[in-house]
Amino acid sequence: MTAAYVQPSWDKTTRAEFVASRSFPLQQTLTVGVEIINTESEKKRYSLSDWNNKNSKTTMTRETRGKTRTLGIYLQDEIALFDPLIIYLGGRYDKWRAYDGYNYIVKSSTETTYTFDGRDNNNFSPRASLVYKLSDDSRVKASIGQSFRGPTTSELYSGWESISSGERKTSLPNENLHPEKILSSEVSIEKSFAGRVSCKAAYFYNQMSDYIYAKTFSDSELSEYNLENYGDATYYSEITQKQNIGKSKSHGFEFEVRAKLSKCFETFANVTAMRTKVVENLSNPESEGKRIPKIP
Repeated sequence: MTAAYVQPSWDKTTRAEFVASRSFPLQQTLTVGVEIINTESEKKRYSLSDWNNKNSKTTMTRETRGKTRTLGIYLQDEIALFDPLIIYLGGRYDKWRAYDGYNYIVKSSTETTYTFDGRDNNNFSPRASLVYKLSDDSRVKASIGQSFRGPTTSELYSGWESISSGERKTSLPNENLHPEKILSSEVSIEKSFAGRVSCKAAYFYNQMSDYIYAKTFSDSELSEYNLENYGDATYYSEITQKQNIGKSKSHGFEFEVRAKLSKCFETFANVTAMRTKVVENLSNPESEGKRIPKIP
């Protein structure tokens, strides 16, 4: 029998961006920008005396909260060497920080409070691309660059839980997650027809470091966690947790078609064929050589 509860939660994201561009001699356009993203989240769980009345709250059995902040500074130089060719050179510096992480949990009538130390990470992501204009309605692109993403407050501190048909599932937080970095390269060709229909075909290759994925606990890990925390080997029927893969890669093809049906209406369709592989994963060596699950 599952005890009834209500779990109000809220998330807040504040984002500000400042961008400036200026043209220079030798057909150059320089763009600089600053971006600030602040996120906050808080989640509380209360037991209910009446499962059909969300206002019949009794005791609070869980509270999680945390904050992240990302400060990014970027620069891009657009250089038109000669008419058909344009070169883009740029880079972005990110300073990511997670702080004010807090968990309060009641398990088997025992109250436990966790506070997490603040963490930060700095990263510089370079990028370069070429655009060659084959004709007025077609062009070829080639690009290479790095991207950076810090873990979210939910991934670090709160996770989630669901109950359906008597089965309880959960995704555990992981305060030890590292930011992920991806080195991406792509070659594509684009062509438009009468200014109304455009097609794009592309090949991409990604090398990923500390990629964040959702690991599903094995039967033995599931039973061990349930017994250790709840004294019942069947308390959760499924447990997942966001973890880092040391090194991995993906590559594939993408094809897209866009059609402008009117001045205010456009439709598009695309398809992607992709293969992924775990190259190195010290925290879960059994996964090496296998595909990455649940990757878009």
